[in-house]
Amino acid sequence: MAPPSVHANGDKYEWEQGPGEFEITQADSRVIKFLLGPMPERKQEFTAPETIPEGERTSTMVRLIGSLKSKGLDDAAIRAAVQAENDRKCVPPLTDQELEKTVFPALTRGWKAERPYKAVCDRGSFRPLKNNSLDMEIMDSVEEKEPAWLIQDYIPLYQISSLAGDGGSGKTTIWCALAAAVSAGKVPFILDDFPFEPFEPQRVMFFSAEDSFEYTLKRRLRKNGANLSNIYSIDIADDRFQDVKFNSPFLEQLLDKYRPALCVFDPIQAFVPPDIRMGDRI
Repeated sequence: MAPPSVHANGDKYEWEQGPGEFEITQADSRVIKFLLGPMPERKQEFTAPETIPEGERTSTMVRLIGSLKSKGLDDAAIRAAVQAENDRKCVPPLTDQELEKTVFPALTRGWKAERPYKAVCDRGSFRPLKNNSLDMEIMDSVEEKEPAWLIQDYIPLYQISSLAGDGGSGKTTIWCALAAAVSAGKVPFILDDFPFEPFEPQRVMFFSAEDSFEYTLKRRLRKNGANLSNIYSIDIADDRFQDVKFNSPFLEQLLDKYRPALCVFDPIQAFVPPDIRMGDRI
């Protein structure tokens, strides 16, 4: 676009003000700052607050695990530290069963270490540096355990279950029947032929991104015999609904506060944040 370039119509480009007519301005600090771009913020080390109230205990302890993992501590040391912080700061402290069920599973999460794994070349092979253990579990030494079942051989307790099918095939109908059964402590009519073990009525959290409370869900749950006082949710019109995402602190706090026996997300894709790794179990 500069002389002696020629335009498509045959005319030559000319300078209106030639580059030699002006001195080149010295770049100041503002220009340098612009060229370098924003400086990365220094990541602050996580420190648990002195008092951790109910509703924030699980998420805070999980964050503590991630912080200790990044420092290279082994699982035994992390467990001891978390138990000590729980006893000293949580009000009230989480029980051992609650720690095992909701906090310590985070030990298996794919945390990113502050220093990546390094190796050095030793005559054509890789030799791991000290403290980068390559120990693995030997399957022969693993203890076999029987899962606890909500519906024998179909829906386990304390695990993730999903229903897949085309739209309108009845997935929400089944979830409503299950939620009603758990809330009332009875066998869901839709599963009469399944070995459903009855239990005491328990809490259910039910999140739906497709159906409203007033027009759909309450009617379906009521017709299934639900104990509606045991079913909790946040309406899709509520601004907080957008924060109900897998791995979100808000969801962790809800689970910690209400302790449901069953939590339904319908449909699952509405609650998956864009950066989540679907292959992770935790």
